[in-house]
Amino acid sequence: MEWLVSFMNNVLGLKARHGWIFLLAGGTMLLILYYGILPSSEIGGGVKAVFTFAVVIGIVTLIVSAGATGYQRLSANAAAKYKAQAERDRQAAIDADAVKTAEVLTGRDAGKLLELLSQPNKRSTDPNLTSLFYYHLVRPVNPSGTAHEVVESVWNERDRLIPILKERAQDRI
Repeated sequence: MEWLVSFMNNVLGLKARHGWIFLLAGGTMLLILYYGILPSSEIGGGVKAVFTFAVVIGIVTLIVSAGATGYQRLSANAAAKYKAQAERDRQAAIDADAVKTAEVLTGRDAGKLLELLSQPNKRSTDPNLTSLFYYHLVRPVNPSGTAHEVVESVWNERDRLIPILKERAQDRI
């Protein structure tokens, strides 16, 4: 389909607006001849064939242009869906790694995550969560980055993680 659109656009220079012009001009002339507004005896058969050819070219150009537009929209939608799925997969992998990272935290980071998981709310406005942010254990919840929340995968594992973090936070500096 793309090669036909490319051929029509680049080689012939035909676009949808040209298709409409051919269709309307040729169709109008054929209607004038059909209803006898212009006597067909004055016009030869070759001219009627040219008008018919113009109508056919117009119809084909419109069909190909409509197909190309539909194809481009479908391709764009498919690309957007693929990109969104890839982002969801990437985020799921990060979330899965976040639980593994939380299990091996030590020192201040373990203590800070322990404080967050011990709260009833998973959101915090503590400005000292930079390292947990880089470990993908918390995410900003507003554009300014002043509030963060614990990622869902870590929050769901908090009952299992709290004892581990208590042990690891013992060597807190």
